[in-house]
Amino acid sequence: MNSPRRIRYYCIILCTLLSFFSARNLNAQWKKVFDFGKPIYSIYFQQFSNKPTIGFVGTGLSATDPSKLWQTTDGGLTWSSISYSPDNNGYYAKPYCFTFKNRLVGWFCDFGNVASSLYHTTDGGSTWVINTFMDANSVYYNPSNGYVLGSCNSGSYIYSNDGGNTFNKVKIPGITFNLNIAFSDDLHGVISPSGGFDKLLYTFDAGLTWTPINLEGDLFQPVGLSGSTIFFALREGTSLHNSGVLIRSSDGGRTWQEIYQYKDPSYLSVTGMLQTGIQGVLFFQTAKDNSDGIMVSNDSGITFVSLCGPINTYDTRFYVRDSFIYAGDKFGGLWLNTTGIGSNSTPQLAFNKIILSTPGCKQFDTTITFSFFDSCNGIQAKLASASISGSNNFLFSSPSAIPRTIHPDDSLLISYNPNSSSPDTSQLHLRFHLGW
Repeated sequence: MNSPRRIRYYCIILCTLLSFFSARNLNAQWKKVFDFGKPIYSIYFQQFSNKPTIGFVGTGLSATDPSKLWQTTDGGLTWSSISYSPDNNGYYAKPYCFTFKNRLVGWFCDFGNVASSLYHTTDGGSTWVINTFMDANSVYYNPSNGYVLGSCNSGSYIYSNDGGNTFNKVKIPGITFNLNIAFSDDLHGVISPSGGFDKLLYTFDAGLTWTPINLEGDLFQPVGLSGSTIFFALREGTSLHNSGVLIRSSDGGRTWQEIYQYKDPSYLSVTGMLQTGIQGVLFFQTAKDNSDGIMVSNDSGITFVSLCGPINTYDTRFYVRDSFIYAGDKFGGLWLNTTGIGSNSTPQLAFNKIILSTPGCKQFDTTITFSFFDSCNGIQAKLASASISGSNNFLFSSPSAIPRTIHPDDSLLISYNPNSSSPDTSQLHLRFHLGW
């Protein structure tokens, strides 16, 4: 009485990584909220509300394009173009780094241009004027002493002790180019190096003085954990270093250790920008087609998993605020993870346990429908692997090609041999992958 029992599996919208019969209650849903049509250089939201409300995006293709600053007052659903004047050379800054003293007063700077300017707003960002003419790459307002601090691509740092009205520039010997400034608390901060031979600067006195140390590598945007002396930085990669190497300092930037290597160490596999979320969760973004998108770590950078989401070129960025993730794609689209931090695009079973019976060992078909969150917005998934464990009674009858791209009404056929002496219990494991 060797009648095979055949089970038909019906798959619809699929997303990243699942192991069925043990599916976790996690999901991530990315929604495209706006298309700027140009590369996104920066995304920033004010910190003075419970959730992101007033925010800014800097875009642009060239220094002569005036339409590069955008503002939202509704969390990113709608955006308005904000006009601002060119600098003394007739160039429009690419709005990159934003910082605010309060809801009304703030600054942004250009990035990467030798002749660039700091811009200043006193009305919450609706209008901006040139604050001073200098080569600032990043800017930060320190609430502990009221200083406005910044790094310069001339190997200098700048500071203002009068609320941003006037700035002083200090040249650090032996440094040719500085990238980004970051603070972990009111006293401890770092300014990251660029390339293979520059140095990192750190401060223990709120930015009054800075000390250089030898720390080579292109460390685009480091982050500090709030209320601590802990900093993280991620290498974009140079001719001397792999990309995707995460380094950590526990003593305010004085010493650093490598703690993680992204699986693709090739040049510019990651953007080099880090963000932090709730309770020190870490994020970075990948840059290559069909790579992981947004990567997240819940164990202080020891391990990372993919949240799906858009990939991006190395000169464009993403933003995390508490449980909100805003990510730009390489074409100028802005995406929002509407389910928040901690999700990983895991599809959900409509039920988590399937019990099958075989009346009289007769042959029959069973259709099992999987319900999935459209966390990847309809982009076609691939069946990466399929396996059966637990019993030799169940075998793939027609697995077709694996891995393969999933099509509508796709299926796997499994045969059952009731004459086998092994238990009639088995598990089916399917792994799907969705690239951006």
